[in-house]
Amino acid sequence: MKTAATVALRAVPRAALALPPVWRRRLSVTAVAALSLAALYLFWFRDSSFAQVETVEISGLSGP
Repeated sequence: MKTAATVALRAVPRAALALPPVWRRRLSVTAVAALSLAALYLFWFRDSSFAQVETVEISGLSGP
């Protein structure tokens, strides 16, 4: 019995090969650029001083 995931995974290569070569190249470049930007965010920007929190102020109810 074939599951929907199996059918979908088998269809991906055929769908990718059906695209014109220029579109495949653009899609590949876009995917690499997106992954590079995600890696840049995860490994550098998140820990840099641009995103650093210096002070936190909490206001509201007070009690014991």
